[in-house]
This record gives sequence, structure tokens and C-alpha cells, in this order.
Amino acid sequence: MGNTAPIRTHLAHTQTALGHSWAPNTWRAAFRMRPSATAFDPAVRVGIATGLALVVGGALGQPQLAALAALGAIASAFARQEPYLRRAGKVAIAGGFVLAGVLLGALLGSTPMLLQIAALSAAAGLAVWVLTSLRIFGPGAVVVVFSAAAASVADSLPRAVLATAIGVLLGLLIAVVPVTRVADTARTPWLSEGFTRLRSAEMLGAGARILAASALAGWASLAIGLQHPLWATMGAVAAMQSVTFASTVERAIQRLLGNVVGAVVAIALIALGLGFWPTVVVIIALQVFTELFVLKNYALATAAITPMALLMISLAGQMTTEMAVSRVADTAIGVVIGVLVAAITISMADRQHISPA
Repeated sequence: MGNTAPIRTHLAHTQTALGHSWAPNTWRAAFRMRPSATAFDPAVRVGIATGLALVVGGALGQPQLAALAALGAIASAFARQEPYLRRAGKVAIAGGFVLAGVLLGALLGSTPMLLQIAALSAAAGLAVWVLTSLRIFGPGAVVVVFSAAAASVADSLPRAVLATAIGVLLGLLIAVVPVTRVADTARTPWLSEGFTRLRSAEMLGAGARILAASALAGWASLAIGLQHPLWATMGAVAAMQSVTFASTVERAIQRLLGNVVGAVVAIALIALGLGFWPTVVVIIALQVFTELFVLKNYALATAAITPMALLMISLAGQMTTEMAVSRVADTAIGVVIGVLVAAITISMADRQHISPA
């Protein structure tokens, strides 16, 4: 028989990681405000980009296409602090993934949900692999899955793709407007270095972990009978967009708590029966709030992301309070499965969750 010691050691490490997940100190840390500086200019840029997309789409009498264009404009939230030339390249790549998500979602809209979950999980894994390798930081692969889910109900595939492409272009233009001068540093070959990282086991593993967790979360939600299993997929992706297990758990807790608060806010907004233009104003305000607080505390950011996402969906179709409640349930499944997969696949070198003796 082979040596089973490494397996036993890994299982013990997994058990320690899972114990960290429900420790009181871990949950208290989720309420902590990080000392990162508030970046007003990037937040305003993203707000302007999404706002313009919504305003133009609304003026043309196309609320559904306005929502998709706004999703494309969220590409401006990537590479927030990069020098201009590098930011332009990274925003363009991120926008390409958002556009691909919309295309995939529109193509798969009438297929069985089991297949949609598999395809979008693969897309999420691919996005994490590429974006992480190229060091393109921002909303991450979760926006790709959300874009696909939103596009699955689109009336016209060509119009949906065109609207998103216009939004991406708008986001790219706004992202490089010289609102502030971020000094260009030495022109490092970030693209070639990123392509080199694509071949690394670490990056390939990151993509595979996301694929597995998001697929398992979506299928579990589908098996239970929840109405929006792709939200479970998004929950798993959002939780696992972290470097260490400790940060994954913290992000999972914050995602869950933020969704609970955000669902309450969404229900209140739905009850108000806002029309298109008041909804646009609220979405822009929530988008700016998200960008202001996403680096300080992800729970606060998620409390704004949830009603913003639901309001965007409302522009494309019927929105009910049941959808807000379903968002919480699906997210809970997603983050739990995300944490479990992260614990099972944890690296032995990842020990930040272990308190020093």
C-alpha cells in the first residue's frame, strides 16, 4: 500500500480550515473596516459610465438594452488604479469577457438549466484563469456570470450583444478619461508576463476550483428546487475570488450578510414601485456606493450590489419580492459550497487562517 501520510496531513489541514470557518473571531472579522483609502475618482468614473448607458438606453425607449449596456459599462470598474495605457488594455480584456458572457447567456437562454450552469461555470473558470493570470483586478468573474444570467431573457441576441458592446466601449472611454493623473510607471510587459502565468499550475488550479465550485453550487440549488440557481453559481464565484482560505471565508460571510441586508433594501424599493428614471438614479447611486466601499468592507458593498443587480433585472422584466428572498437562499448555497471546495483544495502552504502558537 502507498504512503497515506500526505493524505492524512491534507485532511487534517482541511479540518483546521473548516474549523476556522465558524470560529467567532472569523465572523467578527467580517465586520472589520479595512484601512484602504477611499477612491472617489474610480467610483465616479464607474457611476458615470453606467449612468450614461442607462440614460441613453432609456431615452431610446429600450430599458432592457439599457440594462445590458450598463453591464458592459461596468468594465470600467476593472484596473482602477493602473496607469492609463495598461488600464485601457485591461479594461478592454475585462469588457471582452463581459461581452462573451452576454453572448453565451443569450445563446443558452432556451436550453435546460443544467446545461446553462455547466456552461457558465466553465466560463467563470476561464475568466478567473485569464483575469488572475493577467492581474486584471476588479469585480472579477462574477460579473461575467451575472451578465450571462441577465442576457438569458434577452429578446434579441444581436441587439443584446450590440448594446453590451456599446456599454463596454463607453466604459473603456470613461475609464481612461484623465479625471486624475495616475503616473505611468515603467512599461512592464504585463501581457507577456500574464501569458507566462497562464501556464502555471497555480492559475490553472484557480480556474478549475472556480469551475467545480460554481457548477456544484448551481446544481445543488437546482436540485433543491430554487428558482434562480445561477445566483448560487455567482455566490460561489464571488466567495472564491480570493487568494487565501481566510480571505475566502471572510468574503463568503460578507457576501451572505450583505445579501441579507441588500434583499431587505431591494424589497423596500420594489414596494415603492419606482418607474424607469427613479430606478436609474437609484442604480447609479448604488453603483457609486459599491465602488467606494468595496475595498473597505465587502459586506457593505454587497448590501448595495444586491439591490442594484435586482433593479437592473427589473429593467429587463418583472421583478418580485420573491426574487429578492431567492437571492439570499441561492447565495447561501453558493458561499457554503465555495468554502467547502476551498477547504478541500486548500494548499498546505496556505496557513493564514491558523493562529500563531
